[in-house]
Amino acid sequence: MTVVIVPYGRPKGDIVRTAYADAGLSDADFELEPEEISKGLRTLNSMMQGWPFNLMGFQQPDYGLGLPEDGSGLDDEDIDGVTMSLAFRLAAGMGKMLSQDVKARYAPTIAALRAKYAVIPTMPFARSTPRGAGSRGLFDGPYIFTD
Repeated sequence: MTVVIVPYGRPKGDIVRTAYADAGLSDADFELEPEEISKGLRTLNSMMQGWPFNLMGFQQPDYGLGLPEDGSGLDDEDIDGVTMSLAFRLAAGMGKMLSQDVKARYAPTIAALRAKYAVIPTMPFARSTPRGAGSRGLFDGPYIFTD
């Protein structure tokens, strides 16, 4: 039996083209060269290995950079934050400044993305943690036992 995994999500080439458009190089105005697409894919692949992007289920290519037609594996609600972060990285590599509109949209988008994937640490109570005065008569003793 052969199992075929088909990655879902928006194609990686669309993410790269949108990031270039946010960086000021729209595909409608400037024809993106294959070298620029491969640079965008390389930057996208490396960016998606860091936090919080590594928690999103991005489909890393098995070898090389992958193809622009490959599915990304990202949810639609995460695409905007990924493209804006990629645009910042691509613009820095080209020596460009992003527009005020993109900068204004970036802060709340990346904050929501980081909040979505934040891990809140939990810790069990210590063996001798007092229950408090509000729990008299409800439990067997004055201490919390987590056995």
